[in-house]
Amino acid sequence: MTTMIYIQQTEHLTKNHYRQIMDMYDKYLLAEGHEPLNEAALLALTEAINDGQAINLGNGEVSREFEQKNQTHLTSVEFRCSFFASYDHPEQVQNLETPLINRKFIDPDIKIPLDKISGYIQLSNGHGRWHAAMIIAEPNTSQALATTKVLLQTSSQYISDNGGGIMQLFAPTPPENIIQAVRELSFEESSVLFSMQKTIGAGDHLVADRFQRDKISTHPLSARHQISIRPFQIGRDEQAWLHLNHRAFKNHLDQGRWTLGDLIYRENLSWFDPEGFLLLEIDSKAAGFCWTKVAENRFGQDRKIGEIYILAVDSDWQGHGLGTILLSSGIAYLESTGADVCSLYCESSNTSAVKLYESLGFELHHRDILYSLNLPGNNL
Repeated sequence: MTTMIYIQQTEHLTKNHYRQIMDMYDKYLLAEGHEPLNEAALLALTEAINDGQAINLGNGEVSREFEQKNQTHLTSVEFRCSFFASYDHPEQVQNLETPLINRKFIDPDIKIPLDKISGYIQLSNGHGRWHAAMIIAEPNTSQALATTKVLLQTSSQYISDNGGGIMQLFAPTPPENIIQAVRELSFEESSVLFSMQKTIGAGDHLVADRFQRDKISTHPLSARHQISIRPFQIGRDEQAWLHLNHRAFKNHLDQGRWTLGDLIYRENLSWFDPEGFLLLEIDSKAAGFCWTKVAENRFGQDRKIGEIYILAVDSDWQGHGLGTILLSSGIAYLESTGADVCSLYCESSNTSAVKLYESLGFELHHRDILYSLNLPGNNL
């Protein structure tokens, strides 16, 4: 017997939808300790929080936890459509034709109670790709696989109906329902991201002290060049940093395309701290950086986790050990904030970076996977 799944489609999110998304986020992601890395592509809610439209929803405010962590999307990525899934039989079932025999659409304006929602997926578009972010209720149940497949199929159909293109789904520590669903639907594993961590101990600042924050007198390059590390200055360093970022990540489809708006957006987030945004200069020109990030304690953990948000050295200066200096300085800064753990993310294919992190005591914590599917456009 085929179980019917009811789908609510909306391209215009209301406060009811915001409340549903936020409640799912808190219940099924934050409560389970997931790193909301690409769930941050739950773009519409994040934007609503930032422009004040969704601060007061339902019975309370957006949680500080959500505001702190769900803030990593690019402003150049645009929300397009959302789909909620439910196994409950609502009265407002629409008589819409569908190629999926176990799917029916429901009125987009009703509010489905949280305990009736079996899944949610949101589609955004930008940088030549479609980005999917998904939350599945109770992912380790038999219903989870059916919900995941129907949401992915519904999203794929929407993308094909709107010109087609590459659909990407980022899955932090993917559960079995996602692994099986993407395999059955012919998604490819296009990238594996390592989440690495190390415990910060007393004395980690000594390496940074050796090179000093303002002058690296002991480095071999200092015989011919003036080398220094200093904090980022808002209103002064934006263009120089963007140029460096574009050069360092020229082959990265997202990071290498950041605009001034993307940078200024982050400067206005609650976690941004210019003192922890370290610029390495050679002869007064930006040559590398280590951007750190500290969020409030989350998931009921006693430990305070700091993050190496982005680390890069200009291609002209690679091979001189500057990455080690920057990373050590970033760890030292995180130690000064009281962080107990330092985390970072790294492409598994970047073997030189993985070796650098391992040399400073980082260990693999978990793997996150980016799945991709190329969808042709339908000729309507």
